Amino acid sequence: MTLLRDLLLLYINSLLFINPSIGENILVFLPTKTYSHFKPLEPLFQELAMRGHNVTVFSGFSLTKNISNYSSIVFSAEIEFVNIGMGNLRKQSRIYNWIYVHNELQNYFTQLISDNQLQELLSNKDTQFDLIFIELYHVDGVFALSHRFNCPIIGLSFQPVLPIYNWLIGNPTTFSYIPHVYLPFTDIMSFWKRIINAVFSIFTAAFYNFVSTKGYQKHVDLLLRQTESPKLNIEELSESLSLILAEFHFSSAYTRPNLPNVIDIAGIHIQSPKPLPQDLLDFLDQSEHGVIYVSLGTLIDPIHTDHLGLNLINVFRKLRQRVIWKWKKEFFHDVPKNVLIGEWFPQIDILNHPRCKLFISHGGYHSMLESIYSSVPILGIPFFTDQHHNTAIIEKLKIGKKASTEASEEDLLTAVKELLSNETFKRNSQHQSSIFRDRPMSPMDTAIYWTEYILRYKGASHMKSAVIDLYWFQYILLDIILFYSLIVLILLCILRIFFRMLTK
Repeated sequence: MTLLRDLLLLYINSLLFINPSIGENILVFLPTKTYSHFKPLEPLFQELAMRGHNVTVFSGFSLTKNISNYSSIVFSAEIEFVNIGMGNLRKQSRIYNWIYVHNELQNYFTQLISDNQLQELLSNKDTQFDLIFIELYHVDGVFALSHRFNCPIIGLSFQPVLPIYNWLIGNPTTFSYIPHVYLPFTDIMSFWKRIINAVFSIFTAAFYNFVSTKGYQKHVDLLLRQTESPKLNIEELSESLSLILAEFHFSSAYTRPNLPNVIDIAGIHIQSPKPLPQDLLDFLDQSEHGVIYVSLGTLIDPIHTDHLGLNLINVFRKLRQRVIWKWKKEFFHDVPKNVLIGEWFPQIDILNHPRCKLFISHGGYHSMLESIYSSVPILGIPFFTDQHHNTAIIEKLKIGKKASTEASEEDLLTAVKELLSNETFKRNSQHQSSIFRDRPMSPMDTAIYWTEYILRYKGASHMKSAVIDLYWFQYILLDIILFYSLIVLILLCILRIFFRMLTK
């Protein structure tokens, strides 16, 4: 009888303390078809589904796990700059790259809106969501989904948050020490670097306000054309942005202030290393002098990097170390015996092998985080966008070096040999890894907690800063400065008149 009573009390307690957000409907909207934006946060969506939520993912990729309440809507549209491999972008200015990527994404999203599956999702009045995840990357028309489904939005940033989204949510962005992620600067900038940082940041802000919003407004109108809602502007809809989950951590970049609704989850994509396939394990274990792992990302087409590729292969011929290179096999006909080339390798598992001595990377943000996590020095060879910024951080932390895509064979060989022989880089990497891992909660638990927090409090409007209701001139106190300047000017005029009267 006592046992039955205890079981009954346990059952009642479980009902009382059950998480009220369990079983919510969540839409994940990832419109840019780049695998490096989909793969890192897929574990978060899987975890939400395994915790009882109904998760629907709209993206360009199929799901990798079969979970009962985890479904996908896969679109087929392609982004033009992905089709061309982005190789030519490295030859252009950063402002050109910004405008080019922005324009391509605008045109691409206009086409994506006509996707039959998306239209069916929007037109089905029985379909309801309690929360929407959206990708914060130049496709702000998706804010219209918050109005269609009457629910809050959590923004996903796959790098340090772009200034335009910091401004949208009210997060402080000070040009004097917070570098734009598309510039090759750290938080320590000279006078001229601060000028460039301020000009570029102001340009992107002006471009967003006077050019981008017109395109986003067009997307909003197209998305809401099947609803009976009044015409809404993008500024109103952006207020539905309740929280940003950002792949940022002070230990892997620099210290900066964040509002309570900007949450750092850098490293969420990093899972515990798994056992390597036997052939790879043998290749690593049998390497007397260690292994170098090489990956230039998923968007770099070998046809645009033939000079760099040939220089690297010649460098590897002169090394005692073995090399694992994620690349297209058909690109080289004469591969050295110490080089293993394949189109895919388990990167984090290789980096965590004790024989892995160096990582040669394109400087992608996720690759940099995995290098830090694994305590492996890195040689960054940046091509475009945030990669120059990331490699600047690598050099600042003294966990690696930077090389140009146009570097000579001799320069590459010198850099590789220094990183392999100078133990300072390894010690710094181990120290940085220890800091990166030392957190009160894992990135996954942090992301889950704050996601369910937004669900529990229906958008958690109490977390929003009053700054989002200010005009830009109020934010920088320009109106106050002008007010006091006017008072000073009036006083000076009065004094001038007074002294003139005295001298008469």
